[in-house]
Amino acid sequence: MKKRALLLSLFLGVCALGLAQDEDAYKGLMKATPPAVGGIRKNLEAKALDAVVGDAKKLEHIFGESAEFWTKKGGSDAAGWSKDAQAAAAKVASAAAAGDAEGAAAAFKGVTGSCKGCHEAHREKLADGSYKIK
Repeated sequence: MKKRALLLSLFLGVCALGLAQDEDAYKGLMKATPPAVGGIRKNLEAKALDAVVGDAKKLEHIFGESAEFWTKKGGSDAAGWSKDAQAAAAKVASAAAAGDAEGAAAAFKGVTGSCKGCHEAHREKLADGSYKIK
């Protein structure tokens, strides 16, 4: 019986460690998002569409990883928002690669539109000004 309890404790500890590592990786992805979003904004204004493609592809990757994270965590709403943002980022990249600045700008609204709902549902501001994943 003690052996089972020990094995169960070890298993749960490894699972918790894995989730903590996943959360750290996720936080890193989210911190990489504002520079890519800002880059797209700046480069859309400058009509620097090659740079828009690069940042949009970064966001496409970030939101793909985010969808995986939330799927594992059981946050189907957040996984859905992430998939929507990923698809919108792919549209931004495609439109910019085709030289369609207006299409890229229109698709970009779909990228940023997914952020607020997820942040409100799954992010908690702490007293020190940092955030915690709910």
